[in-house]
Amino acid sequence: MKLKSSICETDGVCDMQTTAEQYQHEWGGVSSAGQMIAMLAGMRLSHSPVYTLTGRTMDGVRVQSVCMPGCLPDSVAEGRQKTLFILNAIRDFAVQQLPGYLYIDLSLCDFIALALDDLLAAVDRSMLPVQRLVIVLTEEPGDAVDRQVVMQGVATLREAGIQVGARLLSEGYIQLALICLLKPQCLALYASDRALLPARNIAGLLASLPRMTGELAPPVIADNFDTMVSGSCSM
Repeated sequence: MKLKSSICETDGVCDMQTTAEQYQHEWGGVSSAGQMIAMLAGMRLSHSPVYTLTGRTMDGVRVQSVCMPGCLPDSVAEGRQKTLFILNAIRDFAVQQLPGYLYIDLSLCDFIALALDDLLAAVDRSMLPVQRLVIVLTEEPGDAVDRQVVMQGVATLREAGIQVGARLLSEGYIQLALICLLKPQCLALYASDRALLPARNIAGLLASLPRMTGELAPPVIADNFDTMVSGSCSM
């Protein structure tokens, strides 16, 4: 199954011939300064290539925030650390002139705790075009959040030109309620999802998504999803 390519086809930002192996050699991951700031913030910062499910070449890079030992879950300190992590990820992406889009993964709880004014100011200072930033949201088990607050934040980002996507699967289950709520501009599939569901099942979910949501399926991106170093991704 192959899906229509992402919006990067329209602006030419992602029209490049870069494989995962070339990415590692040419871009070298995250700068030492970026790693140092992330370490001081109690987070681990890493860039990994992202592709579209159309056989195209690299679409951008994904960053994840992973809490380091010594930080209590859901604490105020952790919230500040994650905000600092995100601001640093934007700065580092711009400084290294990495290609394509910057995808930042956040849970709904992390998203609500994020200071959007700080985020927008960081994008402005980094000189990174807002259209190249994508916030990918996921609903983790046990999340209890105010959906209205979430949508207010989403509206603020989209008004500023920042795209908002959603992770297709969580713990092996489709996040249908989240997808219907957000009407995401892209869906994200990650290698960890492939370990929980066979590719055929995932392809079936994607094919039936328009019928389940009543909306056209948005573009799909993946990080090394059945690709390794091929530079393309398909199911």
